[in-house]
Amino acid sequence: MFPLPPMGLAERFGGAADGHLGLMAVLAILALLGTYGVLLWAIRSTRTRERDLRCPDDGRMARVRFLIGPSGRPVDVDGCSLRVRTRCSKRCLQAA
Repeated sequence: MFPLPPMGLAERFGGAADGHLGLMAVLAILALLGTYGVLLWAIRSTRTRERDLRCPDDGRMARVRFLIGPSGRPVDVDGCSLRVRTRCSKRCLQAA
């Protein structure tokens, strides 16, 4: 029997390593498309809305920025003109 010579990348893919380069290009394009899709989903699903309301904790008027979920209802407080992280209970979510 004749022993088979060891095959490298060049011999295995038709004389050049273009098989790997083509595969890498396809994978890179798919990764970019996937990233673009996730970014579009994030932009569409999380929106913000600002409202002026009376803070349930302090009783003072505040400008509150809410994150709006896919259902159109506020899901979290993104920012507040009075917000002190140690005292904020986010009770204004029920008032919004």
